[in-house]
Amino acid sequence: MLMRWRLTPVPGQCMLHVREGCAKFGKKKCRYSSGWKMFDRYYERFERAVSLVLLLLMGVIVLAATAELIYLLYQDLLSPPGLFLGVSELFQVFGLFMMVLIAIELMSSIYMYLKDKVVHVEIIFLIGITAVTRKIVILDSKDIDPFYLMGLASLLAALTGGYYLIKKRTQEK
Repeated sequence: MLMRWRLTPVPGQCMLHVREGCAKFGKKKCRYSSGWKMFDRYYERFERAVSLVLLLLMGVIVLAATAELIYLLYQDLLSPPGLFLGVSELFQVFGLFMMVLIAIELMSSIYMYLKDKVVHVEIIFLIGITAVTRKIVILDSKDIDPFYLMGLASLLAALTGGYYLIKKRTQEK
């Protein structure tokens, strides 16, 4: 089971009481809900429209990045040494490949948000871990500041620790 954060109210709940919940106070109808129903409806439509536009744009980005990856592989494999990729070409291909994977994960998180109206925190952590790993893979080892490497390592450790804690908490439930 994925850990979820609800950003929008459940049906019948007003926007002002998303955190507390109108039902906690024993009211059958919140006094704020009648004035906010139209706003809630327009906000949900706006949020859905923006999410759909983001999903479509991510689809275009995934297709463009995949086409670029295919073109790069085709070009590198047919270049003069033939069927052999050098170290720099491998790093470039791996970087593009991981970028496509990150874009697909972002696209799936937007889709799950559209479907469930919740943000899946585990997936966001996995996307962050994949992005930092991609950055580490494509680093040029010749001119790297040691503090930069320590920063990347601490960021990766923090993301991994956060992911572990969330998984541990969801397994306890």
